[in-house]
Amino acid sequence: MATFSFALQAVLEQRKRLQDQCQREVAELLAGIMTLKNQLASLNAAIGIGTTEMRRGNLVGKIDQAYWAAHHRFIAAMQHKATVITQEISALKAKLATARQRLSTAAVQYRTIEKLRQRQSARWQQEHSRKEMIGLDEISTQLANPQWGPESTR
Repeated sequence: MATFSFALQAVLEQRKRLQDQCQREVAELLAGIMTLKNQLASLNAAIGIGTTEMRRGNLVGKIDQAYWAAHHRFIAAMQHKATVITQEISALKAKLATARQRLSTAAVQYRTIEKLRQRQSARWQQEHSRKEMIGLDEISTQLANPQWGPESTR
């Protein structure tokens, strides 16, 4: 039995691999952004805990200048880390936008070749069915009229 053969199958497979690669890149960037957002949330929680501890323990009586200064350095360091993480998130978001654009382009290119394959497959199927019907019609004609069959040539 004849089977459909798509001449651009290698191109279709290459475009599918490119689309999959772009999807992985987008997923990795999204995971990176989520990791950085979690780190930022942890920093904010650490700042909140540090501020709460400072308020709870050191606002009554004599103020320890060294502890107060250490607390301010801690807050400044955490805020600096938060700023760096925020900048990294912004950079990843820019890369994500580019990666999503590449993914969109790759998906369109893949779908274009896939639709071409589907059209060619449907056309081949119709042609194959038409030829099969012609063959069946010929057989039924020969069975209905034995004088037209192969035995009539004897």
